[in-house]
Amino acid sequence: TIVASQQSQEAPHCWLQAQSPSGLLTDLILLDTGTGDPVPEVNGIFQLGQLDTNEVRSYQLIALNLSCQEEDLDLTFGWNCTPYLDAKDIPCVSWEQAFKALSPNGELELQVEGPLGDCPQLCDTVPYHQITIFNADLGPVCELHLDAILPTGFSVLPGTSQLAYPSDDSFVDISDPLDLGNGTVRWPLYQENALLAADCLPGVTAGPLHELRLRFLGTTDCSFTVGSKLTFQATGQQNCALPTNIITRQGMPVCIQTFDEADETFINVNLESPVGCQDTVTLSFGIVHTDQSGAGDSIRVKLPVDLQYVFGSFTGLLNPPAGEPLIANVNGQEELRWGFPPGVPAWSPISFQVQVEGFAEKPCGTEYLTAQATAETQAICALTGDTCSVHLESGSTLEALPIERPILQIPTFTLEIWPAFGGGDSIAYSIEVENLGANLSQSVEIDLYLDLDGDLQWSADDQLVGSHSLTDLLLPANGVFLLPPQQLCRVYAYIDPGKHCACSTDLRFPTAPIIYHTGQEPVLCSGEELVLGACLPGANTNWAPAEGLSCDTCCQTLFQWINSGLEPAVFDLTQEMTFADGCQVNYQYGLTVRPQPGILYADPEICLGGQANLVATSGVSYHWQGPGITDPSLPVQQVSPIATASFSVTVVDTVGCLGVDTTLVSVLPLPLADAGGDTVFCPGDLLQLHAIFQADYDYLWMPFGNLSDPNVADPELLAPIPGAYTLTVTDPFNCQDVDTIQVTFGAPPNLSIAGDDMICLGNSTLLTASGAVAYAWSPAAAVECLDPPLCDSVSVAPPGTTIYSVTGISDSGCPAELSLTVMVIDSNMMTIDTIETCAGTPVSVHDLLTDVAGFYCDTTVLANECLFIDCIDLRVSDTT
Repeated sequence: TIVASQQSQEAPHCWLQAQSPSGLLTDLILLDTGTGDPVPEVNGIFQLGQLDTNEVRSYQLIALNLSCQEEDLDLTFGWNCTPYLDAKDIPCVSWEQAFKALSPNGELELQVEGPLGDCPQLCDTVPYHQITIFNADLGPVCELHLDAILPTGFSVLPGTSQLAYPSDDSFVDISDPLDLGNGTVRWPLYQENALLAADCLPGVTAGPLHELRLRFLGTTDCSFTVGSKLTFQATGQQNCALPTNIITRQGMPVCIQTFDEADETFINVNLESPVGCQDTVTLSFGIVHTDQSGAGDSIRVKLPVDLQYVFGSFTGLLNPPAGEPLIANVNGQEELRWGFPPGVPAWSPISFQVQVEGFAEKPCGTEYLTAQATAETQAICALTGDTCSVHLESGSTLEALPIERPILQIPTFTLEIWPAFGGGDSIAYSIEVENLGANLSQSVEIDLYLDLDGDLQWSADDQLVGSHSLTDLLLPANGVFLLPPQQLCRVYAYIDPGKHCACSTDLRFPTAPIIYHTGQEPVLCSGEELVLGACLPGANTNWAPAEGLSCDTCCQTLFQWINSGLEPAVFDLTQEMTFADGCQVNYQYGLTVRPQPGILYADPEICLGGQANLVATSGVSYHWQGPGITDPSLPVQQVSPIATASFSVTVVDTVGCLGVDTTLVSVLPLPLADAGGDTVFCPGDLLQLHAIFQADYDYLWMPFGNLSDPNVADPELLAPIPGAYTLTVTDPFNCQDVDTIQVTFGAPPNLSIAGDDMICLGNSTLLTASGAVAYAWSPAAAVECLDPPLCDSVSVAPPGTTIYSVTGISDSGCPAELSLTVMVIDSNMMTIDTIETCAGTPVSVHDLLTDVAGFYCDTTVLANECLFIDCIDLRVSDTT
């Protein structure tokens, strides 16, 4: 198991919980593979501590498996804001992952070496046979033993058996093998070594402890067929005391010194059909010599234990023996013997068929048949010095006869309880059957028993409560029966081996817990109370989850929930009923709590003059109250209160739940938008608008294309474009006000001044302005307005020469200014100017055009008869 924090920050109080639905995985231990330490556990929850960002930890989960089948294992893990110590609580974050758990088995393998070296004499010591046995899988192999099937005339030399364990250790003496009869001896190896007895032969990952070596010496007598091989079989126990595989290997031919050497013979044995549920099978033999057959040539076929030749079944094919075999009992096994017809040419086939019976009583597995071709010769017995007539093997075969039948298993057996029509409970079962072996030729009969004696296996005292015949293994066996809920954990599904031709059958108790579908799925109003639960004698109750319950350990409890959300709240409640024998029945309830009817949405505030939306939750009837409500029966209202107001609604939903809800709508004052007055821009003015500025307002002028910044109070115009400019101001509450001004562009007046520009001291004169719609004179104190308020004509009496200015305003409001200097003359005044010209070029002198040099004077009589004499000295130059 790898647990990692893959989020953007550390994960506090990480935890992991492992649960076995069947309860058959127990004694759970979680090891931190980084430290080798067990992880602390509280209430079945392993406390992993904090995982930092991107930190990865590896853990190993160890459990005691009380099951002989594949088991489910559910892992839940996550992190919590505080230490997660109780599974009844809801953690902050959790994930789930399902696993399959199966204890690994061991698998045996063996190798045979020897005998090696020179061929001994008959009756002499045969060199060591050395057998190496090792575990090639992960699980342990217990009660390991090795059998040796000895040829007739061969025996293990007493006191020569030795064991090396582990395999790289030295050989030590062990006990002589046990004689099982039928020419078979056995070494119970687990009894010869304390380590093997205590820890079994561990899996391949524990090398060299997964391997051992055994060796022994042998001897022969005159009944030994020279060249025969010893056959070795190793087996043991694996999980659930089930047998391991049986591994069979032959040693090398046992070589003995003889007078003659045998020709080579090839033997082929075939099964005409697979061995299944039938009792009798047909075997075909094909034999080929490398030389012409002689008078002493024969074949011996040694049948497996408890198998017999069917008399009269011999059928000759090509160059067959004379007929029925000679049957001998060799160590409790039938040995069929035929003499070959002499004179069969080399490489010519000899073939025949026979039938063998007794397979129906054999268990599944592999039986071995030995076929051995021999010739007659002589050898000297080293023990007596006598010459013995012996058989010399020219060829042999060890033929496997696999017995393959269906292997029936029940991987899944579930019970569910439903209320029965008319009262009581109906127990619905679902049973899956799988065949891991040969094809099935019959329906599978499944019996349902009540384990009355509590021994967890079939016995005659158990009560039959139902049966089912299953013809299609692709479909589960489904049906119903009646029993009280507290007895259901003692019901088992059983495939009776007496009713089936199968290698193995199965027995399985139901998956825990057993689910009781109460069918109670009420819909409640928010806050409504409901009594839940069933009380069974002898059962302890635990409710999960405990939300909304008045008591989580009472068989009957009160449920109430206030649903303040917008959606229905769904509660899947389980009443876990646990009996004294550990049986657990879970009563399931599905509750839906409607949301409290009321106001789904309401605008909390509006601006003065705005509209508030009021929306009720879904229902069948409504009644609104509040100012501006015109139709109180509508689910949606739009109101425009002029002051803060309260609104309420009474709603009845589709299932009859009633709710009353109230909301307050606040009315906010509008901000003040003041863009200033209408504006006229005159030539030379700064083209800038001026609104009243408020620091927390947002400003927007429209149109904005001609403005330097439309979001300030005083933007400048980019071009003199007249028109309306609208200002929208928005306050922090998003309320708005609007003001509009007109912008125009004016021209100054075509201003003129008329009047005397020369007067005698003490006199007054009239000055008149024209071309404007309003006038202002300066200095104002020195003029007398003759036609107020226009004042286009004024009278002035300057004490001395004075400059008079007038400002005129055009009809568009733009000003213009002109000045007039009024000269004041005291008594008489003469001015003399000089003008020069060329002869022949006349100039204007006092309105006279002349080119005659001279002194010309013009006399003007002013008021009060003062004189103004203006003289011009005209000087004419000769053009030459």
